Amino acid sequence: MLYGTDYWDRVLNIDALVEHGMIGAEDPDRIFRANSMDEAYRYITGELLEYALAEPDGRM
Repeated sequence: MLYGTDYWDRVLNIDALVEHGMIGAEDPDRIFRANSMDEAYRYITGELLEYALAEPDGRM
C-alpha cells in the first residue's frame, strides 16, 4: 500500500526496480496506491476479509 500517489510517483521508480532485477516483473501488480483514507480502508478491509478472515483459524 502506497498512500499518496503524487509523492510516491516522484520518489519511487518501480519500472527501474524491475529493470534492474530488484523486484520481480509481477511485483508492481501487488502494489496498491491510494489517495484517500476511504480508499485505503476499503482496500485493507477487503484484503483482510478475503485472505485473513476467510480461513477458519484466521491465519493469512
